[in-house]
Amino acid sequence: MTKIISVIIVLVMVAIAVSVSIVNMHSIQVNYYVGSMDVPLVVVLLVALLVGGLIGIIATYGRVLMFKLEAIKLRHKNKINEKEISNLRAMPIKGAR
Repeated sequence: MTKIISVIIVLVMVAIAVSVSIVNMHSIQVNYYVGSMDVPLVVVLLVALLVGGLIGIIATYGRVLMFKLEAIKLRHKNKINEKEISNLRAMPIKGAR
């Protein structure tokens, strides 16, 4: 069910992107430090979207990496604790007859 919903969301987003691209086909002048050039507005919007997405991915990558490292440490600690528990269960109780 979630795959169907995600496919529908992607299709809606693609339809919106295509309609925005069709409406914004005219050229604009982009000025930068060493000159300027005429570029379709669609290209400028696409580049801005891609740069924003890359900045977002880079900004969250450090946090994701930190969580992955923490998960690895916790798995290792869990394995050690499980071994200790199994060793404690195997030990005879003192004073038991």
